[in-house]
Amino acid sequence: MKFPAILALALLPSFASAHSMSPGFETELAPLSTFVKTYDLFNTYPHPAVFEMQVFEKDWTPAEGWKAEKPFYKLFPDNVAEVKVKFRVGAQRKLYVCSVLKEIDVHGTTANMISRVCSRLIINPVYLPDAYVEAEAVSPKDVNE
Repeated sequence: MKFPAILALALLPSFASAHSMSPGFETELAPLSTFVKTYDLFNTYPHPAVFEMQVFEKDWTPAEGWKAEKPFYKLFPDNVAEVKVKFRVGAQRKLYVCSVLKEIDVHGTTANMISRVCSRLIINPVYLPDAYVEAEAVSPKDVNE
């Protein structure tokens, strides 16, 4: 009697509908002072939904220096949206890029249960900071003269 109940509880999460976003974890090199990352946002709910993009630092504080192409994405069931997010790059950035369910159905009803799906993103700058470039521009021969 206990085995079917345990099996049902174990399988229950696999039948739940939600949304997803890919890629899940990326480490990127940024050759410029700005970097654009593209995500695929999937609505697997059985109803239309509206999602908001949010970005957090590695300590889960709201991040600055980013902008999504659109702040909200409205998707019908089983549809995908391409989300482009632009980031300002200075030093290495470790971020969580999240999509959050805000509204359901075609009438814009506020969602009672909020789902948040996040992707981990690490952005490493390729270019050297200006202070380092200026220091290297002076050769030892220039210093000795």
